[in-house]
Order: sequence, then C-alpha cells, then structure tokens
Amino acid sequence: MVEALMVLSLVIEHDMVPSLDGIIYVEHLVHKANQLFLEDQRKVKGAAMQCCAKIKESKEQQQASSAGLLCRGAGKICQHFYVSAPGGRFGTMTYLFRAVPLVLNYVPKPGEMECPIS
Repeated sequence: MVEALMVLSLVIEHDMVPSLDGIIYVEHLVHKANQLFLEDQRKVKGAAMQCCAKIKESKEQQQASSAGLLCRGAGKICQHFYVSAPGGRFGTMTYLFRAVPLVLNYVPKPGEMECPIS
C-alpha cells in the first residue's frame, strides 16, 4: 500500500493525468498490479506458477483457491508479489506504475510521458 501511495503521489507531482477527480481505491490499484504480475509470471513461468499464477486444472484446486490463495498471501495478493523487490522488470513499483492508467481510466498518448512504461 505504501508503494501504491508513492506511485499516486508521483502521478500527481508530474501531472501525468489531467485531474484526479473522485475516489481512488488504492487497494484496487494494488490488486490490478498483482493481476499484471501474475500474467507476466505465467508468460515466463516464474515462481508464482507454483501457487497463484497456476492454471487451475481441477475442481479441488478451484475450491482451494476460492477459500484463499494457494500461497497464503495476505489480502488476496500473491506472496511472490509482496516479496519481490520494488525495482526491476518484475518489481512491485513497475506493476503499480503499469496499473495506474488502467485504474484511473487514463492511457497517455505517445509522447505524453517522458519515460514510457513497457
């Protein structure tokens, strides 16, 4: 949550969006970042494939995951997302920055950002 608030403060500080009208649900931002993290983990067959990024194969697995995460991550966030470093390709800050335009419904046009996030 602290990193998510930091990302939002940078968005405001650098005028990355025209305005921040309304309520911003920080937990929604964190969940979106976790979702992006899990998608990337599936693509590269990363550590989260052992738990949250695993493709469910049976009803038993679906029932187990609906009761809680397979990795026992807090707040329905994969523990591998929690323990990853803030920076780098698979860092939490990277995913939080990628989640901001999706959550705020504002995708900058090419050239509007000094440092585009890929």
